[in-house]
Amino acid sequence: MTAITDGAILSVLVAAGLVSDSVIISAGIIKAAKAKTNGAVKRAWENIGNGVFVLACSLLEVKSSLKAAAKAGVKAAEETEKLNIFQTAV
Repeated sequence: MTAITDGAILSVLVAAGLVSDSVIISAGIIKAAKAKTNGAVKRAWENIGNGVFVLACSLLEVKSSLKAAAKAGVKAAEETEKLNIFQTAV
């Protein structure tokens, strides 16, 4: 239970989200490269767009989650308040 209260679970969830979003984008890129029809290319680019959108939403959520955790007194999140979105995700 101590790991959860120290913010470790937040780091795990952030990492899992970034990895899954990257997989969606990568799969779309691979499908776009291998597509033989216009319909397949369109679906592949839609997958890439969906992945980028979800990744952007995840990055914004990371910042707001860390801000809320810092206000709640989570020690691991207190130092991250002054970082930008990309620094907080890493």
